Amino acid sequence: MQIVTPQANHQAGLTLSLVIGVTGSPQALSRLKAKLELAVEDALQDISQQASYELGIEIGRCNIVASISQPERDGSASSMLPKGDSTEHLLAPSGYSSSAPLKAEPCL
Repeated sequence: MQIVTPQANHQAGLTLSLVIGVTGSPQALSRLKAKLELAVEDALQDISQQASYELGIEIGRCNIVASISQPERDGSASSMLPKGDSTEHLLAPSGYSSSAPLKAEPCL
């Protein structure tokens, strides 16, 4: 007889940072930001269902942080991309002013 003990569940956080350098009018950037937020929400719902069925992972809460930053250096869109690949640069690019509203909602 084999005794199966349930595995302990561990809670963890997963952070994904994405910086996109774009050029356009403020109105166009705002529309792009809104479209990206919706696309990410839709993708997270799909991934959440897949993770539950395929991996046995439950995704409970998702925080989507989206902001439009203005470069303070030379004004080019490429200057908004972080130099190097360190976590500090990815999470908090230096030299940019940004307001980042936090949106928390269930993924399911």
